[in-house]
Amino acid sequence: GMVLGLQGYIVLTTYSAEASLGMMVALSLLRELGPVVTALLFAGRAGSALTAEIGLMKATEQISSLEMMAVDPLRRIVAPRFWAGLISMPLLTIIFVAIGIWG
Repeated sequence: GMVLGLQGYIVLTTYSAEASLGMMVALSLLRELGPVVTALLFAGRAGSALTAEIGLMKATEQISSLEMMAVDPLRRIVAPRFWAGLISMPLLTIIFVAIGIWG
């Protein structure tokens, strides 16, 4: 938030529109930066963790043992993580935007 405000102030002083700086920072964080940065951080962290876990399960043949027990690995392994990501992304975005505006 602070860097965006500083850069915005430099640009807005050219047009004598410093009064709209707060609204510009809040809207740009809310519409653009908040969701994009949250998605990038989430994809990097959760995606790599999920890939590593499934790769290890494949290497130790845990996935084939689930299939032998007639358990669908997609429902047992991937679905809970998908739903957790689906629920947590809006919450993380709200937290990120609030901290960005506050900071």
